[in-house]
Amino acid sequence: MMSFNRRRLKNSLILIFVSLALNTFAMYFGTPLYRIQIWSGWILLTLILLLFLYSVRKKINLLPIGKASSWLQFHAYAGLLSSLVFLKHTSFQLPTGTFETLLAILFASTALSGIIGMIFSRIIPLHLTRRGEEVIYERIPAFSYKLKVQAQDLVLECTLQTNSTALADYYQNHLSGFFQKPYMPLFHLYGSMGYLHTLEIKHNTFCRYLNEQENQYAKQLFELIRKKYDLDFHYTLQSLLKTWLFIHVPLTYALLLAMTVHLMLIYAFLGHLQ
Repeated sequence: MMSFNRRRLKNSLILIFVSLALNTFAMYFGTPLYRIQIWSGWILLTLILLLFLYSVRKKINLLPIGKASSWLQFHAYAGLLSSLVFLKHTSFQLPTGTFETLLAILFASTALSGIIGMIFSRIIPLHLTRRGEEVIYERIPAFSYKLKVQAQDLVLECTLQTNSTALADYYQNHLSGFFQKPYMPLFHLYGSMGYLHTLEIKHNTFCRYLNEQENQYAKQLFELIRKKYDLDFHYTLQSLLKTWLFIHVPLTYALLLAMTVHLMLIYAFLGHLQ
């Protein structure tokens, strides 16, 4: 914990130092006044490009270009720095033009989605490690299907061995939908075990009416229910991370495009003045 706090303090001090240095640089070379916005605009575009490189780094694992954790730290603090530069670039004022307003909304949306993503990347992995083994996202549907087949085979075996359809009827009426697809995602978003407890109470109530042999199968069935519930938890939280990327990355592309157009318009306007 102490090493993490020291690293965070060090990175924060570096962020403050770089912010002051860039501000001094922009002020020193920003004469006349409009050149401050030009320099801050170039600095901002450079930072956005550096931030964009993080998505490229995540796709390249073989080349020795630094640890992913170091890139993530850089991405976080460079994102904060870009927000400070953006405020300096706009002189801490709301834009008035249509295109400038659109650009500001794009930047704010990208920055906000980045902050949310950082929170997700800190919290979600911790929750996942506390609930069963780590599961690769792409393999979750296959594991879910395997659990459904195991549940159906168990129910069929119980029917054949006990000459009773009680467990089969219970499965068909109360559990077929549960094993068919990810269930109750809102419960998993909050990390709640409430729905599992509800299933357990319902299951235990049902088991009172079974004989000893049927109860053995019912206990095995509930273990599959528990595994499916944990698997749905992993699926929901990992889907949240995937969905965030589908929002943040396109916003970054749109922001880079809008900033490029903005830069071209600025230099076209300056050329017209000259």
